[in-house]
Amino acid sequence: MSDTTGLAKMLMALGVVFLLVGLLIPGEDAPWEQMVTNLSAQTFPTFVNPFSSIRTNFSMIPVADGNNGPASATDNNAFAGCTNATSPSTDYWECVATEDAEVSYVGITVADDQFEVNLSSEGGVPTNLPVLWVTVSVQCNTTGAEAPFQIALEEADGSLIAQFDMPACEGDWITVVRQNEFVPARPTTGQFNGGRAQPVFSSGFANISFISVNVFYNTEPECSPADTLTYIGCLIGQTLVVLFKVALIAINAVIFGVQLIFYGLTVGAILFGGFLSVIQFLFAVPGAPIVVQALIDIVLAGMIFTLLLTVVRLIRGGGGL
Repeated sequence: MSDTTGLAKMLMALGVVFLLVGLLIPGEDAPWEQMVTNLSAQTFPTFVNPFSSIRTNFSMIPVADGNNGPASATDNNAFAGCTNATSPSTDYWECVATEDAEVSYVGITVADDQFEVNLSSEGGVPTNLPVLWVTVSVQCNTTGAEAPFQIALEEADGSLIAQFDMPACEGDWITVVRQNEFVPARPTTGQFNGGRAQPVFSSGFANISFISVNVFYNTEPECSPADTLTYIGCLIGQTLVVLFKVALIAINAVIFGVQLIFYGLTVGAILFGGFLSVIQFLFAVPGAPIVVQALIDIVLAGMIFTLLLTVVRLIRGGGGL
């Protein structure tokens, strides 16, 4: 039997002894519980990667009516910003602010084939950071043939950011999703601040119950090739930033290593101190009958003797004394 196996069996035996004590004398397991609590309070170190937070995102949903209203608005849940109406110019935005299918929605016809809503992000929109891609989700249905459409994303002043095809609405309520990637020179996050979304249908009749735009962007500015000297300077600056982050990774690796060692020493100290407290407690269990205490003492004495022999063998490096 190896020393490691022997130590493992002793720890298991100690746990069994303490379990029996807890069953025989309920509420007298405070040292063990304290050790478990102290171990649970320890947090494993986390390595900080300076490259991990380069990309992030924010979501936008309708918050106000746009310049063009839909063919109709239907409200079955008394939303303040969604009113039953034909060709509404106001109070229709909340019809498409919740993904609730037939509860609230706007209608599109061949003659009235588009509408517009103003978007906003609850957490705010950062400025002048490059947008990598957007993901647009639209919940819709049709009562007849499929209804193909595009989505136009605009700035607050109406300037077009992008317009692209969406999967067609067809049949019962479904949520269609399209991801549109941007290439340099990309739009910036600031262009989406106070922006608008405008579904534009090319044919068919459709109902829309929800629109959302998820904007994914880089947390570092992008170099623009518009001005050659500025572009070269920007590239040099970004190269220096990358080199700095590489150096920061090395520094963080050292810090993580030190934290890992400290964590190991702390856990080891808790285990050692808890082990001593448990042993001390078990040698004098409060309220234990004499016979039970004697049996516990015999088991503990045997475990301690075995442990001492194991330690001596490990120090000497031999298989026996």
